Amino acid sequence: MRHLEHDHDHMIRLRVDSAEAAGTVAAQMKEGSIMLDNPILIALMNHYNEWYSARFEQALAPFDADNLESSGSIQIDSTPWFAEPVKICDSQNQAVLFEGLPLAWLGEQPTPARVIELAWYAAALSDGELPALIGDRVTASPEILGELVSELLRADWSQIRDEEEDPASLALSRLIETAGPHLTTEQLELLLDRYMTTERPDDLVTAALKTALAAQGDYATAQLTIRLKQALDAGQAVEGPVEYLMIFLGSAGQQKHSAESFDAMRTAFRRATNKQVAAICLGDFGDPRGIAVMRSWLDSHPETDRATRLEIVAAIKRLGGEVEK
Repeated sequence: MRHLEHDHDHMIRLRVDSAEAAGTVAAQMKEGSIMLDNPILIALMNHYNEWYSARFEQALAPFDADNLESSGSIQIDSTPWFAEPVKICDSQNQAVLFEGLPLAWLGEQPTPARVIELAWYAAALSDGELPALIGDRVTASPEILGELVSELLRADWSQIRDEEEDPASLALSRLIETAGPHLTTEQLELLLDRYMTTERPDDLVTAALKTALAAQGDYATAQLTIRLKQALDAGQAVEGPVEYLMIFLGSAGQQKHSAESFDAMRTAFRRATNKQVAAICLGDFGDPRGIAVMRSWLDSHPETDRATRLEIVAAIKRLGGEVEK
């Protein structure tokens, strides 16, 4: 149980039952995942969420029920929270567990492991995006980033639960996305290898890796093309890991449509088990040459079900083409 109090010196005091706080969050984690059992960090992130929620409600106030859709662009600057001192006390014996600014928990010379621990809790438990000041710490040095990649590779990437708000899923996906633009080519390859050997990858992790790959530009496009072509040449079915390669290349290859990449996407579309997914990918890829590929497939498959046909037609239109009714 946690209680908030305000001291006379404007310091916010949190009283936390350390056993209960750790047990509640740890119970949400999948067996084998990193356990969130530090009561201080749990209390800090719970306080951050209350602060964030209050700021979001303030930002939402000008919108009425008729224009709530416009509120989707609201961005909350988390920086002020880090300037607010906090005292965390154990509710059982009133012992002070932590006192100071939130980032003071790291210490004067924080180790990479300490930074990653804070980032993992923030990514797993915070509302909204990973707070920018914590994300900046993770990517501040090659040493910290290398430790983070090692931690990511040790984690379980499989589908965790059906709900999107699973702490382990949020931690993995947010940290992969944060690290994405800063990864070395070797680190990116390691993460992609880890993903491709996961039997049932988590949806949020899939989306985060897709974003991370897209941030790597031409290099990611070239590597994804090689991997997809190798899988196709080996006769692998375009489903599971190979389908994911097609999805990733459809996103990463948007800016540069090389002949090799398009050839791989065209072959993947033709062999794909799920033509709706393949059509979305070819549409995402953005090469107008995909129009003829999808038109030809529709012409040779007049028995195609309505849902698949509609998805392919939509992809053709996205590329600037039309389909005869």
